[in-house]
Amino acid sequence: MTNGILFFFLALCLFGTLNATEIEKSPVRVLTFANFDDAVEAGPLLVEFYAPWCGHCQTFEKSYENVAAQLRPKGIPVAKVDGSSQKLLSMRFGIKGYPSFFFINEGEVFSFKGVRNEANMVKFALEQEGAFKESSKKISHLWQYAGIAYQEFAEIAEVVRAGQLSPVTLAAIALAGMAIMWTVLGGLVNLLTRPPPVRPAAPPGPPKRD
Repeated sequence: MTNGILFFFLALCLFGTLNATEIEKSPVRVLTFANFDDAVEAGPLLVEFYAPWCGHCQTFEKSYENVAAQLRPKGIPVAKVDGSSQKLLSMRFGIKGYPSFFFINEGEVFSFKGVRNEANMVKFALEQEGAFKESSKKISHLWQYAGIAYQEFAEIAEVVRAGQLSPVTLAAIALAGMAIMWTVLGGLVNLLTRPPPVRPAAPPGPPKRD
Protein backbone atom coordinates (compact mmCIF):
# COMPACT_ATOMS: atom_id res chain seq x y z
CA MET A 1 0.00 0.00 0.00
CA THR A 2 2.79 2.38 0.96
CA ASN A 3 4.69 1.57 -2.23
CA GLY A 4 1.56 2.23 -4.28
CA ILE A 5 1.08 5.67 -2.72
CA LEU A 6 4.75 6.50 -3.20
CA PHE A 7 4.57 5.47 -6.87
CA PHE A 8 1.46 7.62 -7.36
CA PHE A 9 3.15 10.75 -5.98
CA LEU A 10 6.31 10.12 -8.01
CA ALA A 11 4.23 9.77 -11.16
CA LEU A 12 2.32 12.96 -10.30
CA CYS A 13 5.56 14.90 -9.77
CA LEU A 14 6.99 13.59 -13.03
CA PHE A 15 3.86 14.60 -14.92
CA GLY A 16 3.97 18.07 -13.40
CA THR A 17 7.65 18.48 -14.31
CA LEU A 18 7.06 17.42 -17.92
CA ASN A 19 4.05 19.69 -18.19
CA ALA A 20 6.00 22.66 -16.80
CA THR A 21 8.84 21.97 -19.21
CA GLU A 22 6.40 21.92 -22.11
CA ILE A 23 4.93 25.25 -21.00
CA GLU A 24 8.38 26.82 -20.68
CA LYS A 25 9.28 25.68 -24.20
CA SER A 26 6.22 27.41 -25.67
CA PRO A 27 7.17 30.74 -27.29
CA VAL A 28 3.75 32.15 -26.36
CA ARG A 29 3.54 33.72 -22.90
CA VAL A 30 0.35 33.25 -20.89
CA LEU A 31 -0.92 36.50 -19.38
CA THR A 32 -3.49 37.20 -16.69
CA PHE A 33 -4.85 40.34 -15.05
CA ALA A 34 -1.98 40.14 -12.54
CA ASN A 35 0.89 40.37 -15.04
CA PHE A 36 -0.72 41.91 -18.14
CA ASP A 37 0.22 45.55 -17.47
CA ASP A 38 3.82 44.60 -16.66
CA ALA A 39 4.09 42.81 -20.01
CA VAL A 40 2.65 45.82 -21.85
CA GLU A 41 4.97 48.28 -20.10
CA ALA A 42 8.01 46.15 -21.00
CA GLY A 43 7.70 46.99 -24.71
CA PRO A 44 5.84 46.01 -27.88
CA LEU A 45 3.51 43.04 -27.54
CA LEU A 46 1.32 40.90 -29.80
CA VAL A 47 -1.48 39.36 -27.76
CA GLU A 48 -4.33 36.96 -28.51
CA PHE A 49 -7.57 36.74 -26.58
CA TYR A 50 -8.83 33.17 -26.80
CA ALA A 51 -11.19 30.74 -25.08
CA PRO A 52 -10.47 27.05 -24.37
CA TRP A 53 -13.77 26.01 -25.98
CA CYS A 54 -13.16 28.09 -29.15
CA GLY A 55 -12.65 25.83 -32.16
CA HIS A 56 -10.95 28.56 -34.22
CA CYS A 57 -8.52 29.20 -31.35
CA GLN A 58 -7.64 25.51 -31.13
CA THR A 59 -7.08 25.31 -34.89
CA PHE A 60 -4.80 28.36 -34.90
CA GLU A 61 -2.87 27.42 -31.74
CA LYS A 62 0.12 25.81 -33.49
CA SER A 63 0.25 28.57 -36.11
CA TYR A 64 0.27 31.19 -33.37
CA GLU A 65 3.25 29.46 -31.77
CA ASN A 66 5.00 29.62 -35.14
CA VAL A 67 4.21 33.34 -35.29
CA ALA A 68 5.80 33.76 -31.85
CA ALA A 69 8.90 31.86 -32.97
CA GLN A 70 9.28 34.15 -36.00
CA LEU A 71 8.77 37.36 -34.02
CA ARG A 72 11.04 36.44 -31.11
CA PRO A 73 14.27 37.26 -33.03
CA LYS A 74 12.70 40.61 -33.95
CA GLY A 75 12.29 41.50 -30.28
CA ILE A 76 8.48 41.30 -30.32
CA PRO A 77 7.05 39.09 -27.55
CA VAL A 78 3.86 37.13 -28.25
CA ALA A 79 1.30 36.34 -25.56
CA LYS A 80 -2.23 35.07 -25.06
CA VAL A 81 -5.02 35.69 -22.58
CA ASP A 82 -7.84 33.31 -21.71
CA GLY A 83 -10.62 35.82 -22.20
CA SER A 84 -13.26 33.47 -20.83
CA SER A 85 -11.61 33.50 -17.39
CA GLN A 86 -9.91 36.91 -17.47
CA LYS A 87 -13.15 38.81 -17.82
CA LEU A 88 -11.79 42.17 -16.67
CA LEU A 89 -9.22 42.15 -19.47
CA SER A 90 -11.88 41.05 -21.95
CA MET A 91 -14.09 43.97 -20.92
CA ARG A 92 -11.13 46.35 -21.08
CA PHE A 93 -10.46 45.40 -24.71
CA GLY A 94 -14.09 45.07 -25.73
CA ILE A 95 -13.73 41.46 -26.83
CA LYS A 96 -16.75 40.41 -28.92
CA GLY A 97 -15.48 37.09 -30.21
CA TYR A 98 -12.56 34.69 -30.15
CA PRO A 99 -9.82 34.73 -31.18
CA SER A 100 -9.03 38.46 -31.16
CA PHE A 101 -5.54 39.83 -31.73
CA PHE A 102 -3.96 43.15 -30.73
CA PHE A 103 -0.57 44.79 -31.10
CA ILE A 104 0.26 47.09 -28.18
CA ASN A 105 3.12 49.56 -27.96
CA GLU A 106 3.60 52.60 -25.71
CA GLY A 107 -0.10 52.68 -24.81
CA GLU A 108 -1.27 52.50 -28.44
CA VAL A 109 -3.49 49.54 -29.36
CA PHE A 110 -3.90 48.23 -32.89
CA SER A 111 -6.50 45.58 -33.72
CA PHE A 112 -5.81 42.85 -36.28
CA LYS A 113 -8.52 42.81 -38.96
CA GLY A 114 -7.03 40.69 -41.74
CA VAL A 115 -7.24 37.04 -42.77
CA ARG A 116 -5.99 34.93 -39.87
CA ASN A 117 -2.82 33.09 -40.92
CA GLU A 118 0.86 33.01 -39.95
CA ALA A 119 2.11 35.30 -42.72
CA ASN A 120 -0.51 38.00 -42.13
CA MET A 121 -0.03 37.92 -38.36
CA VAL A 122 3.75 38.32 -38.63
CA LYS A 123 3.33 41.08 -41.23
CA PHE A 124 0.80 42.87 -39.01
CA ALA A 125 3.14 42.91 -36.00
CA LEU A 126 6.20 43.98 -37.98
CA GLU A 127 4.30 46.75 -39.80
CA GLN A 128 2.93 48.20 -36.57
CA GLU A 129 6.34 48.06 -34.90
CA GLY A 130 7.97 49.65 -37.96
CA ALA A 131 5.39 52.44 -38.10
CA PHE A 132 5.94 53.22 -34.41
CA LYS A 133 9.72 53.37 -34.85
CA GLU A 134 9.34 55.62 -37.90
CA SER A 135 7.12 58.04 -35.96
CA SER A 136 9.61 58.12 -33.08
CA LYS A 137 12.44 58.79 -35.55
CA LYS A 138 10.52 61.67 -37.15
CA ILE A 139 9.84 63.25 -33.77
CA SER A 140 13.54 62.94 -32.88
CA HIS A 141 14.57 64.60 -36.14
CA LEU A 142 12.09 67.44 -35.63
CA TRP A 143 13.52 68.13 -32.18
CA GLN A 144 17.01 68.16 -33.70
CA TYR A 145 15.91 70.66 -36.36
CA ALA A 146 14.24 72.81 -33.72
CA GLY A 147 17.42 72.79 -31.61
CA ILE A 148 19.58 73.75 -34.60
CA ALA A 149 17.18 76.54 -35.56
CA TYR A 150 17.22 77.91 -31.99
CA GLN A 151 21.01 77.98 -31.92
CA GLU A 152 21.19 79.68 -35.32
CA PHE A 153 18.63 82.32 -34.35
CA ALA A 154 20.49 82.99 -31.08
CA GLU A 155 23.75 83.57 -32.97
CA ILE A 156 22.03 85.75 -35.55
CA ALA A 157 20.39 87.80 -32.81
CA GLU A 158 23.82 88.56 -31.33
CA VAL A 159 25.14 89.66 -34.73
CA VAL A 160 22.07 91.82 -35.37
CA ARG A 161 22.43 93.51 -32.00
CA ALA A 162 26.03 94.30 -32.88
CA GLY A 163 24.87 95.95 -36.14
CA GLN A 164 27.16 93.86 -38.33
CA LEU A 165 24.64 92.80 -41.03
CA SER A 166 23.32 94.65 -44.06
CA PRO A 167 19.55 94.85 -44.81
CA VAL A 168 19.90 92.38 -47.70
CA THR A 169 21.64 89.84 -45.51
CA LEU A 170 19.02 90.28 -42.80
CA ALA A 171 16.25 89.67 -45.34
CA ALA A 172 17.96 86.48 -46.59
CA ILE A 173 18.38 85.22 -43.03
CA ALA A 174 14.75 85.95 -42.26
CA LEU A 175 13.60 83.95 -45.30
CA ALA A 176 15.86 81.04 -44.33
CA GLY A 177 14.49 81.12 -40.80
CA MET A 178 10.93 81.07 -42.06
CA ALA A 179 11.74 78.06 -44.26
CA ILE A 180 13.17 76.18 -41.28
CA MET A 181 10.16 77.01 -39.13
CA TRP A 182 7.74 75.90 -41.87
CA THR A 183 9.62 72.60 -42.13
CA VAL A 184 9.36 71.98 -38.39
CA LEU A 185 5.72 73.06 -38.20
CA GLY A 186 4.81 71.01 -41.29
CA GLY A 187 6.36 67.92 -39.74
CA LEU A 188 4.46 68.45 -36.50
CA VAL A 189 1.17 68.91 -38.35
CA ASN A 190 1.81 65.72 -40.31
CA LEU A 191 2.41 63.75 -37.11
CA LEU A 192 -0.54 65.24 -35.27
CA THR A 193 -3.01 64.67 -38.14
CA ARG A 194 -2.03 61.06 -38.93
CA PRO A 195 -4.87 58.50 -38.53
CA PRO A 196 -5.30 57.45 -34.90
CA PRO A 197 -4.70 53.81 -33.88
CA VAL A 198 -7.59 51.40 -33.54
CA ARG A 199 -8.42 51.38 -29.86
CA PRO A 200 -10.62 48.85 -28.07
CA ALA A 201 -14.20 49.98 -27.51
CA ALA A 202 -16.56 49.16 -24.67
CA PRO A 203 -18.17 45.71 -25.13
CA PRO A 204 -21.93 45.67 -25.83
CA GLY A 205 -22.30 42.23 -24.27
CA PRO A 206 -20.63 38.94 -23.38
CA PRO A 207 -18.36 37.24 -25.99
CA LYS A 208 -20.11 34.99 -28.47
CA ARG A 209 -19.37 31.29 -28.79
CA ASP A 210 -18.33 29.65 -32.08
